[in-house]
Amino acid sequence: MRRTFPILLLCLASTIPPLAAEEERTEDLPTSATYVPVVASTPGAGGSQFVSLLSIVNPHPFSLTVTAYYLPGGADNRGFRATARPIVLPANGSTRINDPMAALWGASGLGTIYLESPPGPGNDGTFVVDSRLLNVANPNATYGLSVPATLSGIRASDRGWAADVQSDAPDSSSPATVRVEILAETGNVMAAKDYTIPPLSLIQDAVTNITVTSFSHASLRVTPPASLNGQIIGYVAVADNATSDAAVSAILAYTPQAAGARPITIEVSRYRFAPGGPDRPPIQLEAGVAYELRFHSVDATHGLSGIPQLGISGSAAFSPGSDYVVLVAPTVLQRGARFSFTCVRFCGAGHGGMYGSIEII
Repeated sequence: MRRTFPILLLCLASTIPPLAAEEERTEDLPTSATYVPVVASTPGAGGSQFVSLLSIVNPHPFSLTVTAYYLPGGADNRGFRATARPIVLPANGSTRINDPMAALWGASGLGTIYLESPPGPGNDGTFVVDSRLLNVANPNATYGLSVPATLSGIRASDRGWAADVQSDAPDSSSPATVRVEILAETGNVMAAKDYTIPPLSLIQDAVTNITVTSFSHASLRVTPPASLNGQIIGYVAVADNATSDAAVSAILAYTPQAAGARPITIEVSRYRFAPGGPDRPPIQLEAGVAYELRFHSVDATHGLSGIPQLGISGSAAFSPGSDYVVLVAPTVLQRGARFSFTCVRFCGAGHGGMYGSIEII
């Protein structure tokens, strides 16, 4: 009988990974970067052989260099920059790399690829990425499994959800322990498992290793640690063990809003926070009141330094369509305090003067 089995993939990412020398600088961070959360060059069940295909497109009328880095699954990848492989694309050109793990790094197994392109005069470094995972051992296989490239994931204040998980009977830049729960349609937790992910690495596991109980439909919840410095990028894949064809669902970030939290949206643009600064009034928060702060970029990728006194871990990157949301509840003892923050992602000539503040009243 044909069976389908869900596979859970979790990738621990520090949005823009730390520099090789662990330098505390942001001026030369690329304006275009992304992760391909999983690439493979490995045998699978039933004689399958899974290989990735990576496509990169240069949309500019000039040549562009995109640098690829390899982060092996299950490894501590804080020294990932030693794996740099530059890929030069001609003006409006593209490239397709079959089995990039083997072709670029001579590697096999499972891993993650991080891609970036540095900015320059008249060049914002943007590029387009597509990745697929194919079973090359099956002559009847179709176009394979699309694995979307992304820079957005689940942060410390978020919860991750996958809406559709099916199963038949069984036949950030430090390690992070992530809890994964399977929830029945009633909302009850059917099973749970903790995964410790090495820095900038990934873990893949079968949902049947979380629970051996048969179910026809359930949802999946991912809870990162409160101390997470980075984000979790996750997917659930449902694979047909007769053809190895699969469908993928992203684990989407949801930021719980505290009961009664007041929402405040901070519009972020070159080179200001509104409200916040430097030419706008500061963000004013009332002591003893919970707030949901939403940093919304309207023009480019920006970053936010942390304010640990308020529980703000910061964000290395947020862009239009991918807000940075954090819950803040200043205490009475913080009344009268003023906390400063800056943009930590190079965003243009005025980046060095892009800062703001929060006042507790």
